[in-house]
Amino acid sequence: MDFYTLTYLQEQNNVAQFVQYGIVVIIFLVLIVATILYIKDKFQTKYRDLSIIMALILLFMAGINFTEYQNGRNTSVQAAEATTFLKSISEEYHVKKDQVAINSKVL
Repeated sequence: MDFYTLTYLQEQNNVAQFVQYGIVVIIFLVLIVATILYIKDKFQTKYRDLSIIMALILLFMAGINFTEYQNGRNTSVQAAEATTFLKSISEEYHVKKDQVAINSKVL
């Protein structure tokens, strides 16, 4: 059984979410560069194709990130409720906050 402390719940930043944002930024930069190269030399259709592919990937990643944002927002609200609960328990029973843990991330 897993137990989650107050510190874990407060610092529950998803590294995967930051990686996804980084990927979106990189794809966006490649899209800008490919678009600029296509505009500069209109006879090179590979840049046009690359721009279209990057735009589609960017839209796909934006959709995924929006869904993850909604799920993350719900999870963070539930984690905030759990941290408030843990703080109240530690104050009520006069126990250090790092010694109190629960077996679920949500109430």
